[in-house]
Order: sequence, then C-alpha cells, then structure tokens
Amino acid sequence: MTELLADPKVTDALAALVVTVLVAMTGVVALVASQVRRWLEAKFAHVLEGVEEARAAALSADAQVSNDHDTNIRDDLDRAIATVHAVSDQIGELTGHVGTLADQLGRVETTLSQHGKSLEAVEDRVGRIDERGGRMADEIHDERVAREAAQRTIDEHSHDAHARLHARLDKLEEKVNQQ
Repeated sequence: MTELLADPKVTDALAALVVTVLVAMTGVVALVASQVRRWLEAKFAHVLEGVEEARAAALSADAQVSNDHDTNIRDDLDRAIATVHAVSDQIGELTGHVGTLADQLGRVETTLSQHGKSLEAVEDRVGRIDERGGRMADEIHDERVAREAAQRTIDEHSHDAHARLHARLDKLEEKVNQQ
C-alpha cells in the first residue's frame, strides 16, 4: 500500500482530486451567493416600492396640509403611518435574513479556509513524497552504476583467469605431446 502511495502518478491524481473538489465547492458557494443576491435584490425592490409609496403619501400629505379639498388630513396621515410601519416591518425582516446569511457566509468561509489548509498539507506531503522518490531514484541509479562496475570488474577478472588457464592448458598439452 505504501508503494502505491509512493507512486508519483497516484499522488498527482490525489492532488488533482482535492483541487477538483475545492473548485467544485467554490462553484457551489458562488451559486449560493448569486441566489442570495437575487433574493435580496427582490426584497429590496419590494422595500423600495414601500418607500416610494411612503414618499408619495408624504407628498400627498404635504399637499393636503393646505386643506383646499374635501379629504381629511388625518386619514392621509393614518395611511402614511401605516405604510411607514409596513416598510419598517419589512426592513426588520430583511435585517434578520441578512444576519442569517452573514452567519452562513461565515461558516462557508471557515470551511473554505479549512479546505485550503488541508490542500496545503496535501501539497506538502506530495512535495515530501516527490523528494523521497527523487532520492530513491538517485540511490537506485547509484546502485545500478555500482553493480555494472562490479560486473565489469568480474568480467575482466574472469577473462584474465580464463586466458591464464588456457595458456597453462596449452603448455600442458605441449608437454604431453612432447613426451
């Protein structure tokens, strides 16, 4: 199992997997942020409508202060106050939602930070494995060179020994043939 984890291809694949998972999580976070932004824009648009209604009511109340028509100023003021209360309630609701979203965003940032640290640890480990693999390759190379040199030495000694033996056999054969 250690040999499998020491394989550079396996470590590269694991690192690529971790990076892919982090990229996918970043995409999910971006998608959630986009949805939250759209939702907040819709809520703020609704609040803006309420503010515009309040503005219109205030302008209407201002025009009615002169009291040059049949409408009672008190009725207009009551409608304007009700509109302000509705807008205030909506703003309070949005404030709660924004707080919840801020909490969720904090958790997402913490998770991304933890994943970043995990990725750094994986990168460090891959670096150590690469270094160890490089040292092992150098040692294997050195051993092969030493083995080849030893084999050459053995071959040379063997050749010399065979040559001496053949020379002795030739001398013995000559002696035997002379007798």
